[in-house]
Amino acid sequence: MDILFITGGAGFIGSNFINKLFEHTDEYHVINFDALYYCADQNNVLEKIRNSDKYQFIHGNLQSYDLLKYIFESNRITHIIHFAAQSHVQTSFTDSIQYTKDNILGTHNLLEVVRLHCPTLERFIHCSTD
Repeated sequence: MDILFITGGAGFIGSNFINKLFEHTDEYHVINFDALYYCADQNNVLEKIRNSDKYQFIHGNLQSYDLLKYIFESNRITHIIHFAAQSHVQTSFTDSIQYTKDNILGTHNLLEVVRLHCPTLERFIHCSTD
């Protein structure tokens, strides 16, 4: 079975993607990886999906390279859909270093873990609103 690793899946766009995916198919196992920042909520994913054996939620930050490495070494991930990002413009002004770490370093960590620890990857899709 294909395993989708979805970052930011508790946010608005990511959770709607997961809900629609499960509405149309059951051929994937989904790992939803989210830091649960200000606008994210696990309840954005429908309860029947959250209770499914084809769904797993992992609370984490893309800056945690060791956690990402563990996840990718423990699972045969075939697809990545990368929605995760700090998108609140005010944060980019008030805490620009954290904003940069989350968006740029986080994406870099994800790409580096994939390069070194994910030989099964078939597709990487990066979705960005900023």
